[in-house]
Amino acid sequence: MRLDLDPWTYFNFVSQYATGLSVLVEPIYFLGSPEFVKIALTYGKPILYKDFVISKEQIDEASRLGVSSVLLIKRLLGDALWDLVDYAVGLGLEPLIEVDNEEDALDVVGTNPNVMLGVNSRDLGDLSVSLDRAVSIIRAVRGRVDVIIAESGVRNSSDALRLAREGANAVLVGTALMRDMNLPGNYQA
Repeated sequence: MRLDLDPWTYFNFVSQYATGLSVLVEPIYFLGSPEFVKIALTYGKPILYKDFVISKEQIDEASRLGVSSVLLIKRLLGDALWDLVDYAVGLGLEPLIEVDNEEDALDVVGTNPNVMLGVNSRDLGDLSVSLDRAVSIIRAVRGRVDVIIAESGVRNSSDALRLAREGANAVLVGTALMRDMNLPGNYQA
């Protein structure tokens, strides 16, 4: 997060290029806020509620706020994942199930291939980022899952195109945009 950048300016800028908006609501580590969701909704794009979601109460909040999707991290939730997936779907939300390794990706796809699978380039154990890791995961599941969204580490259009060629249907770009607000023009391929 950039403290010098107000959410109106950021969403106004990225909404020109984005299919949907990923909105951080986690206040402690990422300085997010549910108030950011309210602002993002004014742009008429699908909204991803992005937090460390571990409870139905958080999913209830996401639903009340009017988002389209909620992030559920397989590595964080373990066996509780599918209960929260079912709960979110029951509220009309489309879960984005995030994985950071092939084993979890294959488990998710084997359980339910009709999901949006977020493939994180960041290893959630040591926080290292590797597009090669994401490519390996995408290769393991492409053609076996409805939607693959590549997450983290996408720095430029070359990275986005590489991930798309490997099978990603979309990319979630955050940090690169925060660092360089002129970047979206580079993504027009």
